[in-house]
Amino acid sequence: MIAALAGVAACTVAGVLLLGFAEHLRAPRALPGALAAHGTVPLPLVRPLAVIVVAVEGLLGAALTAGLATGADRLPGLLVAAGVLLAVYATYAHRLRRGARGRAVPCGCSGADTAVNGWVVLRAGVPSALALAAAPVSGAVVVPAASAARFAEAALAGAVFAVLLWALPEAMARPAAEGGGGGRGGRGGT
Repeated sequence: MIAALAGVAACTVAGVLLLGFAEHLRAPRALPGALAAHGTVPLPLVRPLAVIVVAVEGLLGAALTAGLATGADRLPGLLVAAGVLLAVYATYAHRLRRGARGRAVPCGCSGADTAVNGWVVLRAGVPSALALAAAPVSGAVVVPAASAARFAEAALAGAVFAVLLWALPEAMARPAAEGGGGGRGGRGGT
C-alpha cells in the first residue's frame, strides 16, 4: 500500500513539474510578464530568472521521471528537491495573494492569464507536500521492471492527479456556468 501511494505521489509531482515546464514553453512570455508585474524582481533580472525557473522545472521533472522509471537511488533527493521548489512556489504565490489586496495579479504559470488565488497556492502546495511525504518511502516505489502493471497504475493515477491539480486554478476562475455547458438550460437541455 505504501509503495502504491508513494508511486502515485511521485508520479503526480513529476507530472505537475512537466506540465509547468510544457506550459512555460508554450507561452514563453507569460512568466517574464508576470514577474515584471509582480515587482518583486529587478527588471534586468526578470528574463534570466524566468529562464532559470523553467530550466529547473524541466530538468527536475525529467530527472524525477527517469528516477521513477529506473528506481534510481537518487529518487529521495529528487523528491525533496521537487518538494522544496514547489514549496517556494506556494510561498511566493501566497505572499503575492496577500499583498495584492483584492487586485488581480498574474500567475505566470501558463498562458491562461490566471490570477494568483488560493487555488494557485494549492496547485504548488499539494504536490510539495506529496513530494516531501513520498521522499522517505520512495525506495518502495515499484519500477516498471519489477511490475509493469503496478507501475502503470501509479503512473496513470499520478498523471490524472497532476492534470487535475494543474487545471484547478483555471477551472475555479472560470466556472462551467460561464461556458454555457450541458446543464439545464444549456444546448438541448430540458
